[in-house]
Amino acid sequence: MPLHEDGEVIDLRVNKDVPGTQVKCPVCVQCQHWSYVGLDDSAYRELLSGKLIQEALPHLSPSHREMLITGTHGDCWDELWADDDDAEDFPGGQE
Repeated sequence: MPLHEDGEVIDLRVNKDVPGTQVKCPVCVQCQHWSYVGLDDSAYRELLSGKLIQEALPHLSPSHREMLITGTHGDCWDELWADDDDAEDFPGGQE
């Protein structure tokens, strides 16, 4: 289970009573905003299964998977790596 900054175990689901869920992502290091990614129940279980994220959630775009891992939005990734020639090889550069 993911850990909060203070080491507290957190439940990623925003509303546990609704089928499927909006998963709260970490705060973006560039813009300091939170994001949510919608997953159905089976995708949420896959996320928590311990598989690599690209194996657990292959239907998500690379930028959405990056938001789940680091919180960084695609546009923010592009801004962070604007001067890096390899930026197009990463999630923000894919969309």
